[in-house]
Amino acid sequence: MTAPRVLRNTDALLEAVSVTDKAVLDVGCGDGSISRLLAQAGARVVLGLEVSPKQIERYLASTLLPGMAVLDSGAQDMPLPDASMDVVVFFNSLHHVPVALMGKALAEAARVIKPDGLVYVTEPIAEGPLFEFLRPVDDETEVRAFALEHLHAADKVGLRLEKEEVHIHPARRRDYDSTRNAIVAANPERAAAFDDLDGDLRAAFDRLSRPHPEGGFLFDQPTRGSWLRKA
Repeated sequence: MTAPRVLRNTDALLEAVSVTDKAVLDVGCGDGSISRLLAQAGARVVLGLEVSPKQIERYLASTLLPGMAVLDSGAQDMPLPDASMDVVVFFNSLHHVPVALMGKALAEAARVIKPDGLVYVTEPIAEGPLFEFLRPVDDETEVRAFALEHLHAADKVGLRLEKEEVHIHPARRRDYDSTRNAIVAANPERAAAFDDLDGDLRAAFDRLSRPHPEGGFLFDQPTRGSWLRKA
């Protein structure tokens, strides 16, 4: 069996999806970094979908490129017309959708995608050093498994799973404190867990990471890319 490629998630996204002059929906867009990447890659329109007021604030405070905009909405109720998007991207976001709404989110993607469009889903696998480091803070084993189940049953909501590919994302982190601060900024509810487990988490950071030759530290994160088309 061929070993998975080492490939950054952003490079895997741009390799998988051609966005030149296309309308793209970035579901769970966070602070807009992926939306900007897609706009820079030539997308004509990039709409971000986000429910967190904090993340929407960060998105709007950043430099917005032509065609970028953010919508305050959940993935299960996309405020867009039928067949209006060329590409729908779930970049590490499907497992953050409430389990009861994951099927509805994929059904909405099927509704808004054009007949010849693509739904591309990047999901971290519940294994590897980065997962083990963060597991005591927020064990996502179950929700990541549910996300995969919904992808494999996507035909029920109007999508056909075309292919899957696993790669190893080399997640670079500057140090423990900056990693903690970034995670808490996106998920404030995790601050208490970091505080309660501070010593153990610092030891795990040192044990599970490896030095990056240009500074900072690397964690290998197995990641799955899934290509879906309208059924």
